[in-house]
Amino acid sequence: MSNITRRFFISGAAFVSIASISSILIGCSTQVETKSDNGVQETSSIEDSEATDNSEKEPSTPEEADPEPIEAGDSIATDKWNIILTDAYVSYTLESDKSRTSWTADNGVFAILEFDIESLTSDKIPVDQAIKNNQLLYNGNTYSNFDMKYLAGELWLSAKRTYFDANIPVHIYVYTTLPATAIDDDKQIAVTTTILDQNRIITLK
Repeated sequence: MSNITRRFFISGAAFVSIASISSILIGCSTQVETKSDNGVQETSSIEDSEATDNSEKEPSTPEEADPEPIEAGDSIATDKWNIILTDAYVSYTLESDKSRTSWTADNGVFAILEFDIESLTSDKIPVDQAIKNNQLLYNGNTYSNFDMKYLAGELWLSAKRTYFDANIPVHIYVYTTLPATAIDDDKQIAVTTTILDQNRIITLK
C-alpha cells in the first residue's frame, strides 16, 4: 500500500492533486481530487472493474411446468397423430373382449392405460415415440418399467418400436405391474407421461 501526492500544472489554470491511492490486486479503489480556479474541490471514486464484475448474478434457469391432467375421453392431436385416452385402471388381468388370451400379473396387479391411436402420415414414427417417459407414482415409489401391446386379430403383439399405417386406428395397452395391495388400498396411483411432446399426468385412482 502506498500514499502518493503529485501535482500537475494543467493549461496554466488548474492543479490536480491525486492522493491516497490504495492498490490491491482485486477491488482496488482510486480517489481523485480536482481543485479548479474558483476553489471548488471535487472528489470522485473509480472502482476496479474486476470488483463490479464479480457482483453480477448468473441468469436463472426457468422451472419446468407441472404436467397437465388428462382423463379418459380426452384427446391430443398434432398433424402427425391423433391419440385418445380411453381408460385408466388397476386390474388383476390384462384382457380384451376381442381375444380369448389374457395375461395375469405374477404376485401383483396391472396398472393399465388404454389408448386409441391413429397415425396421420406415412412417416413411420414408432408409437413409443408418441407415448413415452412413462412413470407411475405409488406409495412413495416410482415404477418406470412399462410395456406396450396391441391386438392383431386375437394375437397380442408388442407395440414397442412399432409403427402403424396411416389413417388406421389402433387400440393399444400401456401397462406396468404393482404390488397386489395397490388394487384395494386408498393410496393414489398416478402416471406421468409425455404424449406428443406434452407432459401429462393420468390418475388411475
